[in-house]
Amino acid sequence: MNFRKTQWCDENQTILHCPVCQFEYVHLMKITPVQSEDRLGVVLEFECEEGHQFSSLLHNHKGYMVSEITNE
Repeated sequence: MNFRKTQWCDENQTILHCPVCQFEYVHLMKITPVQSEDRLGVVLEFECEEGHQFSSLLHNHKGYMVSEITNE
């Protein structure tokens, strides 16, 4: 995911940026749980204020937490 520090972030905070235009005003639009035989995860759908839509699939794979970004 495209996270960056900004001057107003606390020590442990970063801001999510749009992967298309790098704009930092991004809104969470939808959360969808996903499950298969061997995986459990969640899809987070976002839209930036420039209108770009993207999503992030967070899931487990062999003990790792994997994040996949998809531009729509």
